[in-house]
Amino acid sequence: MIKRGYKALNGIVREIKRKIKSRDKTGNRKVLVVFIVCVITCTFLSRAASAILTPYIETVSPSTQPIEHIVVMDGWVSSGRELQIYIQEGFLIDEIYVTEKDHIEPGTALLKYNTNMLEEEYTAEGQQMHLCELQRTNNWRNRSNFDQAKIDVEAYETLITEQEDYIYGLENEIEQERQEREEAIAYEVERLNILNLSFQNQLTRQMEQAEINYYNDLIMSNNMRLQQLQTESMLLQNFEASGNKEELLRIAESDLELLQTELNNRKIDLATAESGIMGETDSYRLNTEIEALQKRMEELDLLIAADGIVYSDMEGEIISVNITAGGYSTNTAAFALADSESGFYISADATEEDVKYISEGARVEVMLSDSQEMCSVHSINYDVIDNVYRIRIEPEGDVYRPGMKVVLKFTSKSSEQGYSIPVEAVRSDRNGAFILIVVYRKGILGEEMVAGRVPVKILDSNASYAVVSGGLSGKEQVITSSTKPVEAGDTVRYRE
Repeated sequence: MIKRGYKALNGIVREIKRKIKSRDKTGNRKVLVVFIVCVITCTFLSRAASAILTPYIETVSPSTQPIEHIVVMDGWVSSGRELQIYIQEGFLIDEIYVTEKDHIEPGTALLKYNTNMLEEEYTAEGQQMHLCELQRTNNWRNRSNFDQAKIDVEAYETLITEQEDYIYGLENEIEQERQEREEAIAYEVERLNILNLSFQNQLTRQMEQAEINYYNDLIMSNNMRLQQLQTESMLLQNFEASGNKEELLRIAESDLELLQTELNNRKIDLATAESGIMGETDSYRLNTEIEALQKRMEELDLLIAADGIVYSDMEGEIISVNITAGGYSTNTAAFALADSESGFYISADATEEDVKYISEGARVEVMLSDSQEMCSVHSINYDVIDNVYRIRIEPEGDVYRPGMKVVLKFTSKSSEQGYSIPVEAVRSDRNGAFILIVVYRKGILGEEMVAGRVPVKILDSNASYAVVSGGLSGKEQVITSSTKPVEAGDTVRYRE
């Protein structure tokens, strides 16, 4: 380029010399020639230096076409419904007859237990069953003894009450007879006292000695009887009723003591039986354990009869085998099956940033190693525990199998309204985001191209483009790259 400039400069100098020679060759003309040559030379050198220092740029025009967001992630094919096969827990597994992706049907042999361990477990379960049944029998016996003792206690309490009533009646009869005898004695004492008084009154009149003796004998006889009655009255506290009432009372009181002794014994039996009765919770737990043991022994009996082989009662394709030969069975599912009748679905986990560009019903490209198809997003649900978004996709083809890994490509257009420009054209500093565009200004050497700053606001972006708003009309030439760093106000030029 500099060589071409020198050639052009030499041409201009030769042309000037030719024109000067055609005029007067005076001294003034020579001075003018020298001046013109100097000006031309300086101009050339200035432009040559500017050409070397000025950065070359590339530009684009802003576009109103919306940008696209593309999210790519892995997905996994799962069965619409998984079936779980559980087996007896805690037994040694000798062999496993199936593997993942095998199709099984009812009657398919799945695995073989160690038969020696099955028989040992059956014996141990039988011993435990015997102990539990003894506990239940003892509980039933204690319950029966408690019920009988309760009945006996009630019966003896009734008998004691009746005996006490009988004794009370006898005591009343004896007391009544005693009172009657006491009243009779009092009556006879009063009668005898009256007679003696009467006899003594008779003795105050004139009568023969024989008659006096007669009345004295009567008075003496009455006094003797009064002494007897006094003695008898004193003995009434130990009164004995007529007939055998006293004996009956003694027998009744003795029987009452025996009844009370038997009642106390039955109360002891009642307390003893009650202490041996299980509570409702313990009794329920024991019955539940017996039922579980019975069921477990029945299953063990069937396994032993089948030589330890477990057969499937389901149909489907095996998704996973969760046991190993030589290991022990656990309480988790030994096999997971895919129910082919329920179809398949694809699941994937997305971040909060990814899910901004994915929506329910959106189309997604599902890619396998040798095929691809467009499917729809069925649902998006947030998992609080794992802090991810669960995406479920309904496949439309028939090439999927549980456990397959697929690649998912989600494409969505931005809804932001603005101008799209390459992301490399967007710059920023402490004053915010901006772009540089080409502007023209007049200079000493003529019109120049310079970089002009335009502040913008970034509305959206992807890996290649950004949507911005600001003072743009769409006709600007936005600087995307340059051969040297460019700042606002710098002179720039297009690459030739």
